[in-house]
Formats: sequence, structure tokens, C-alpha cells
Amino acid sequence: MKLVLTEDEINRFDLRKARGQTKVDKTKEKLRKYEERQMLLLEKQIGKAKISHEKSMIKLNEKRSQQIIKLNNKNASEQMIAGINAYFDNRIKDKEEDFDILNQNFSLAKEDLINGVADTNSNNIRIYVESVETKIEKITFKRNWKQIKAELEESIQDKKILKEEKRIRFEQLSHETKLYTPLSIKWKNYWESVGVKWSLWKMNTKLSLIKCKNYSFKEWITIKIWTIPMWMYLTFAGILTASILTDTVEANMIYGPAILLIIAIISGAIFSKIPIWKKYFGGAVMGSMFVGAFLVYFGVFYKGDNGVYDSVAMWFKNQDFLSLYISVLLVGAVLLIPRKMIIKATGGFFILIIAGTALGLLFGLLGSLITGMDMKELILYYALPILADGNGGGIQPIGAIAGKFGYSEELWISRALAISTLASIMSVVAAAIVNGIGKSKPSLSGDGKLMLRDIHTVDRTSKANDRNIAASLLMIFMIYILSDLFEKAIFTEDRIGLLIPNFAWMIVICLVLNLCNIVPREMKLGAEKINKFISKQTTWLLMVGVGIIYINLEEFIKALNGEAIFITMLFVIGATIGPMLLAKPLKFNAVESAVSAGLCMTAQGGSGAIAVLGTSERMELMPFGQITCRIAGSVVLIFAAIAFAQYPPVDSEMPQFLVY
Repeated sequence: MKLVLTEDEINRFDLRKARGQTKVDKTKEKLRKYEERQMLLLEKQIGKAKISHEKSMIKLNEKRSQQIIKLNNKNASEQMIAGINAYFDNRIKDKEEDFDILNQNFSLAKEDLINGVADTNSNNIRIYVESVETKIEKITFKRNWKQIKAELEESIQDKKILKEEKRIRFEQLSHETKLYTPLSIKWKNYWESVGVKWSLWKMNTKLSLIKCKNYSFKEWITIKIWTIPMWMYLTFAGILTASILTDTVEANMIYGPAILLIIAIISGAIFSKIPIWKKYFGGAVMGSMFVGAFLVYFGVFYKGDNGVYDSVAMWFKNQDFLSLYISVLLVGAVLLIPRKMIIKATGGFFILIIAGTALGLLFGLLGSLITGMDMKELILYYALPILADGNGGGIQPIGAIAGKFGYSEELWISRALAISTLASIMSVVAAAIVNGIGKSKPSLSGDGKLMLRDIHTVDRTSKANDRNIAASLLMIFMIYILSDLFEKAIFTEDRIGLLIPNFAWMIVICLVLNLCNIVPREMKLGAEKINKFISKQTTWLLMVGVGIIYINLEEFIKALNGEAIFITMLFVIGATIGPMLLAKPLKFNAVESAVSAGLCMTAQGGSGAIAVLGTSERMELMPFGQITCRIAGSVVLIFAAIAFAQYPPVDSEMPQFLVY
């Protein structure tokens, strides 16, 4: 590819490159000084930690000596002295292990600092120098192609031959570029990759069908669904069907989960395999919810049947499995995020989240002025569902809060899930657009790096046994009970003039516990195991229950209108732009800020955040995405209580039995 720039353009680009290189050199010197200062601070901290460790070792050895002398004076047995020695040996071993972990964390901090400075230097070169070279290559490509095209059109008259020749020459020219790839080539490569995936899917489907045709009866009935052999699952379903047909279903803790699991297993297994649905429409989670909702809508289960519906409602609502599910998710989400990450998030990153939330609300407000929507509907039925932490950690507890203020949980959750799903789809689309912006404007992107310094940490190696898991479950119960005590006895609405629900108090309690670092590592691991079990193995069951108990399909469909699409789109746009505007002053990269602090908030909880990060090709931002959707999303619960207190329900928003 020959260079076709004019002399003036060459001079102008050379000047831009020289200016860019000057900026790179100045910034490099500043970063070098910054690195030196931070290294000195780390060395001082290491020195202090070493002195403190040595002092604690001396104190422990002195205490050991004193105890041994006292025991010898009292003519204590050798077993007693050996026991004291073993005790102090264990204490010293623990102190040594703590000091070793501290040294590892200091080493990681140094590594993060060095890598952060190196990445910033590389990023500056990419922005100020390589971007100019990319611009030169882009202009050169376009002018070369224009010249080639003109020459071909002059020499070739046959349209078919001309078209084919143009295609060949265009591809040849595009292969000569190193920094610039034409959009048409990118688009072609994308569709080729889609075609390859589609071909693989068809081939695998055909292979599966061929295998199925050749299955024997024994192979058919031993196919596993959710790790259960088909014959066993059909037996379970048959037993449940017989129970329903003979009216022996009871409203207790056995029938409810059994009914929900039987439905959830088959519905989740189907919807988790549908390609487009599983990527953009919530997969098995939303599919299970719709199955439950349709069973009620078409009268298979209906309120007042004194059987299946009442059994599900008794376990799910009256015996409050939902509160257990929410409690486990909230406690696990906050306690399991590293303290270092939370401390870092209390600074600039939380400001980015606030910026995204504030601009999303402002854009939503502008949309409401255009459409004539009132403030109450905007806040309660758009802001809260979009900004909440998905289904389990956001919409379900907010629905419970709505019920405490006299609203119909069924109505609110139906509308909220519709808007939340819509916002999640739009967030995934926005993530793809933002990723494209990052590629076309390198100055806005950090190639997956959110900030100058990464955060890595190590903790004491430990394992959670069955007793730790049981203790963690007790801790979750106690946090729930304490939060209930705060809501109903200590910080009551009469005393503080505001009803703050127990789920909001749970967030505050868990944040304090995490920041104070007083929960043993083994109990945190136990909470993690409970969290994983509840969130991974009972979410399908939960969503079937939500569909049966809470979802009114007519209200759900009614919520998905043109006005809803417009307002939701404005929310997502605002949440995307907000963090980008403040990213540079706070020393963050704009694209990564938009993805992690904006779109992970408007997506549907943890699964939505994964979809956003995957689409934007920035899965390394997962810790920050979790802070956004878990901690920041959970804080929305506190504001939900304020919002529902501010806007009392009207008759149409209240449960039917309360409307006279």
C-alpha cells in the first residue's frame, strides 16, 4: 500500500506525533516519580509490619518463658508443660503465617503498582502516538482504494467482472493494513464467525438427533436431566400428578418445593438450551418464571383451588422461603467481596456509579416530561427495577418492601420484572456499542483496565467443613433477626420518621462486618457455599414460584409498551454516559467505567453483569461489576423504602382484599 499523503499532511501528522511523544515522555516521568513515592510508602509499611511482627514474637516467647517458670515453680507435670509449649508453638505458627500472607500482599501491591505504571505508559503510547499512525493508515487505505476503484471502472466494462475484481482488490488492500481494518471487513468477519457457530450448532444438533434415533428403550429412560435419570424424573412427576388428581396435596414444607422443583427442572433444562433466549432474554431463569405464570394464566393452577396453588403459596410466601433466599444472597454478596475492593470502591468508583445513576435518572426524568409520565411512576416502576440487583437480590426484596407500604406485591413485581428484563436486554446491546466506541477511539479505552492500579490480594488458606457451613447459616439467620430487630424495635418509623426495612439493614450490618474484618475466614467460606447452593440450585425453583405467586401476565405484557421502551432506553443511555463523563478526572478509563459502573447497574443482577461484560469483551472487570450490581444495587433497597414512603398507594396498586 503506497503512501498518498500530501506534504502538508505529512508535516501535520509528524507534528502531532511529536507532540504526542512529548506528552508520553512527560507522563512517563510523572509516573516514574509516582512509582518511586508509592514504593517508598510500601517499603515503610513493610518495615513497620516487620518490626511489629518481631515485637509480637518476642512477647510470645517471653510469655512462654514466664508460663514455664511458673509451672516449674509449682512442680507441674511434663504433660502440662508440653501442652503449654504446644499452645505457644501454634500461636507462633499462626503469627508467622499471618506475616507471610502480609508479605505476599505487599508483593502483590508492588506488582500491581509496577504493572499499573507500565500499562498506563503503554496506553499513553497507544493514545498519543499509535492513534496518529492508525489515522495515517486509514487515510492512506481510503485514498488507495478510491484510486484502485477508479482504475478498475475505467478498464472493466462488464459489471459482474468489475464487482468481483473490486471485491478481490479490496480484500487484498485490507490485508496490507496493520493498524486499520475497514468496517465492511469487520462486519464480514463477524458474520463468518456467526456462520461457523451456526454450522457447528446444526452439526451437533444433527449428531444428537442421529444418536437419539438409535437409542434403545433403556438408553432413553436413563438420559439424565438435572443429573436425574429420565425414568426417575418421570416417576417423580407421576407421583406428583397422582397426588394432584386425588386431591391429597397439602399446604406444607414438603409439597410446595416438590411441586416447584418438578416444574423448574424441565422448564430450566429447556430454556437454558435455546440459543437467542439464553443470551438475551434471561435463559432458564426468565423461562422458568414464564412457565409458572402461564400455568396460572391458563388455569392449570389457580388461586383458591385449595391444592397446588395454596401449597406453593404456603411454603413460598407464608413460610417465607423467599426471605431465606434473599438473605443468603445479600449476606453472601457483601461478605464475600474482598475488604480491599470495598475500600477502593468507597472512593472514585462509587462516584462513577453515582454519576451513572444520577444521569440515568435525569434522562428518565426528561423522558417522563416528554411522555407526560408522573414522577411516582418513574421512580417506583422504572428507577427501582432498573437500578435494583436483579431478581433475587433486588426486585424480590423491593416487592416485599412495597407490600409493607400497602402496595400489591403481585402488581409491582409483574411490572418491575418486565422493565428489568427490558433494561437488561438494552444494557447488553449498549455494551456492544460501547465496545465498538473503545475500538474506534483508543483514548477512551483501557483495553480492559479500569484504573492505574489493579487490586490483588491473598488471604489465609482455609477450608469450610460441614460445621462451618452450619455456623454460617446460623450467622445469616442472626443477621436477619438483628435487622428485623432494628426495623421493628430500635429504629422504628415512629422514632426516626422513616421505615427502613430489614433487608436494607442487612446490607448495612454486612458492610460493617466486612470492613471490620471480624467474621472468621471459615465462616465466610461457609456462607459462600450456602450462597452458591441457594443461588445456583434453587433459582429456577424460585422463579417458577415467582411466576405462580407474583406474576400477572396481563400486567407484565401491559408494561412492555412504547413508552416503557423509550423511558428504559433513556435510563440505560444516561447510566452509560454518566461514568464516562467523570472517568478522566477520577483517573479511570471511560469505556471500562461505562461498562462496570453503568451498564452492570442497569443489567439484571449478576447474570446480567456477566452478559454485559462478555459482550463488551471485558470479563476482567467482574469484581467491579459485582460491586456495582451487588453492593450498589443493594443500597437501592434503602432508597426504595424512602420512595414507597413518599408515594402512598392508590386503590389500583393495593392488594384486592384491601380495596373496598
